[in-house]
Amino acid sequence: MPVIDGDPLMAWVNDVEVEPSYRGRGYGRAAMLLGKREARALGMTSPALNVHGQNTTARSLYDRLGYQVMPQQMRKPLLRLCP
Repeated sequence: MPVIDGDPLMAWVNDVEVEPSYRGRGYGRAAMLLGKREARALGMTSPALNVHGQNTTARSLYDRLGYQVMPQQMRKPLLRLCP
């Protein structure tokens, strides 16, 4: 669990998935709210998560729940060397 901004009490959400046939019924939202309550009960200061930029459905949910974008990752492709 990474420590961001010197906050060792930040709870990390690692994996949330709702079966496709049950999506859009509020289960993801309910899971996130339950996780927030559990983290608070354990004395954690805030929940955090990673989400792929192209996952617009999940990002929309997290936006509605008040999550804010934190530092971004960066990458650089390596050139392939000819054998």
